[in-house]
Amino acid sequence: MARPMKIKPVEVVRDALSDIVTEMRDRGLHSEPVAISDGGRPLAVIIPWPLFSALVDDVDTVLSAQAIRERLDATAAAGGPTLTTLEELAAEAGVDVNKLVEGDGLA
Repeated sequence: MARPMKIKPVEVVRDALSDIVTEMRDRGLHSEPVAISDGGRPLAVIIPWPLFSALVDDVDTVLSAQAIRERLDATAAAGGPTLTTLEELAAEAGVDVNKLVEGDGLA
């Protein structure tokens, strides 16, 4: 579960930005994220770079896994994987495998 985060008005963050950056540089992953609001509405969050990098990697992993699941679901919905023989692939490429013989440079 996410821990509660203090939300600060953009004016306060603007005035304290140098201190926020210094804290993130000095404390790294141990520094608290800073949520920024405008008119009471949350707009953005400042987080340490190592945390951002880890989150991006995790998001990429989740999105990749989701895409794989979608492909697997589509394959299952289509009745399973389609198997193609070498002869079928050759025919699609316009090659008659029956005409391939040793010595003609193709086999």
